[in-house]
Amino acid sequence: MAGRVQVMACARLLQEIAVVYLSATAGHEDGLNQLYIYLQARQRCAVFGSIGPAIKDMYIWPLPDEAALPSVLLPFSGPGQSVC
Repeated sequence: MAGRVQVMACARLLQEIAVVYLSATAGHEDGLNQLYIYLQARQRCAVFGSIGPAIKDMYIWPLPDEAALPSVLLPFSGPGQSVC
């Protein structure tokens, strides 16, 4: 992880969006849960620097199950939508 950024700042930085559901592999559930709790409590997104020539930055935006998707992520359609 390269850092953290406020959720609203993250929304302003987005140009192209891919929504991905993250699930932990066996034995890593606690780490993923701790990251989620940390980011959610501070209203931050995790920032990962360049991961290749096609992706400048990547953000992990913690979204609670019961919350509506933020408007910046809408309209939302595509494969796997029923999972979210």
